[in-house]
Amino acid sequence: MSIFDDMFDSEFFFDSDYRQRRDIRSLQRQLLAAPDHGAQVRANTARIEQLELLCTSLVELLVAKGLATAPELRVLMQQLDLADGVEDGRIAKRVRDDSPRCGHCQRFVNPSRESCVYCGTPMAPTSPAAAAVKTVRVEVACSSCGVRVAETDSYFTGAGLVCEGCFDG
Repeated sequence: MSIFDDMFDSEFFFDSDYRQRRDIRSLQRQLLAAPDHGAQVRANTARIEQLELLCTSLVELLVAKGLATAPELRVLMQQLDLADGVEDGRIAKRVRDDSPRCGHCQRFVNPSRESCVYCGTPMAPTSPAAAAVKTVRVEVACSSCGVRVAETDSYFTGAGLVCEGCFDG
């Protein structure tokens, strides 16, 4: 329609509000046709609240059972957060995707260990960087007997890291 057709439309003859009403109707049609993202936002909010409850419960359980202290968990959270080089309160997808996994059980593994701590499958160095990490000997104290052993020779249990002699397997 031309401007003259708009001006001389019999329904809105000399109506100065014609264009505004037409624009309002157009916007109303667009609004009715737009998808409702509110339901998705509400579902995501509920999921986040459930995850927050789960994480809080797990932290409380670890602390109550004496498996970890709140400061230890905070330090671990910060270390995981900084794994991508940025302290932003999250684990970057790249870090998860690039993390080494066991070839047998597909769980995340420490590349400096000789075998998977979950299924026992022997680990092969995947890169020169992994082999370089292997040469660094980090010692830990066994939480049962106190003897110092290489971290790669320790086992993670509910009581903490233990040496091979104290590990029940």
